Amino acid sequence: MKILVLNPPYLKNFSRPQRSPAVTKSGTLYFPMWLAYAVGVLEKAGHEVDFIDAPADGYDLEYVIERTRKLDPVLIVADTSTPSIYNDVSVAGKLKDLCTSAFTILVGTHVSALP
Repeated sequence: MKILVLNPPYLKNFSRPQRSPAVTKSGTLYFPMWLAYAVGVLEKAGHEVDFIDAPADGYDLEYVIERTRKLDPVLIVADTSTPSIYNDVSVAGKLKDLCTSAFTILVGTHVSALP
């Protein structure tokens, strides 16, 4: 199964996985550990996984859309946080519009607290 695991693009230096998600003054971005764990489990199970850490790599939405188009995933997993939730939902919606038959899953603190 083709799966996209995404830490969505947002503001420059925005660190979603840290304890208090925010734009960091130092530019230090925390590694999205939970997403990386999921990627490892999925790859071990034999799935084709594309992991995009957009904030760390400086990718914008257009790049993410193009890479998603090339993968044509069956499943899209997107991380969220409370400060970035409107952006995260918007990005996931655009990818869902692109890959209409894909299942889209939002993960993270905000969607876990208010399912």
